[in-house]
Amino acid sequence: MNITQDSFVTISYKIVDSEGEIFEFGQAGDSENPPIDYIQGNGELPLGLEDALEGQAVGAKITAELTPENGFGDHDPELIVPVPRDEITMEPGDELKKGDVLPVEVTDEEGNVTGEVDMRIIEVRPDTIFLDGNHPLAGQDVTFFVEVLGVREATEEELDALDCDPDCTDEEHGHDHDHDHDHA
Repeated sequence: MNITQDSFVTISYKIVDSEGEIFEFGQAGDSENPPIDYIQGNGELPLGLEDALEGQAVGAKITAELTPENGFGDHDPELIVPVPRDEITMEPGDELKKGDVLPVEVTDEEGNVTGEVDMRIIEVRPDTIFLDGNHPLAGQDVTFFVEVLGVREATEEELDALDCDPDCTDEEHGHDHDHDHDHA
């Protein structure tokens, strides 16, 4: 079977940043760095990578060179946010340092929590922590080295899970959701 819209695909991968450094990888048999499972054509991977994988079959090995436009996007300075240090909850003895990733709650205009995003600490000052909501590879050309490990049709349940947020309930959609997805 070849990769087409709504195929459930498993890939091993290596992402190399614009400096030639390995940013992330995943491979079969590596429990700390497992391969990625995704559903083709649903925006789970960068557009340029999904385009390069379209039509491929199990065993295919591809190299996809992505620009910010079809990769991780341009770096957006508006996603750099100063946060008063006293608004960040920490365990006693923990120390905030540049490069750490913090989960940050996202709220709507009424103040209701609508989700959570990971943001990287880019600067630590005595009273303020500067967080960056951009993907770490935003604004960079990157290269993906990929091997297709598995391709099958996605189940109806897997496709339905794409349509709801992680907080949706079984009552709302009539099924269980596995939200333990890996994303590059």
